[in-house]
Amino acid sequence: MFQTCLLLGFLSPSPSEMLLLVLIALLLYGGDLPKVARSWGKSLAELRKGLSGIQNEFNEAIYEVPRQISYHESEYNNPQYDGPTYSEPDYSGRESVVNSTLDSVPSPADESTVVQTPSLDIVDDTPVTRPEST
Repeated sequence: MFQTCLLLGFLSPSPSEMLLLVLIALLLYGGDLPKVARSWGKSLAELRKGLSGIQNEFNEAIYEVPRQISYHESEYNNPQYDGPTYSEPDYSGRESVVNSTLDSVPSPADESTVVQTPSLDIVDDTPVTRPEST
């Protein structure tokens, strides 16, 4: 507690220091001091508005979520709700799709569709030469 009071006393200017700051501001800004003060006031108001908006978002996130999650006994004791329903999937038309697909696939007994693959035991002993780069 004493340290906080000491820190606040250290940071707050005395009346003579505040008068010195006002005189320096008058010398630096002169006639433009009202404009400078007005712009400072607007900037400070916008900063406070932005900070309060952020604070409101945090408060909504903290306090609204538990309200949404809270248990309402009336919702769970509702006699209109009978539980999840399950129905069998509809497979009608599936057999015709499978049969038409099988009809379009050639049979393996057909000699014209058999592809001959070359033998892989052929070894070529000729050296490989790289083309010269230009």
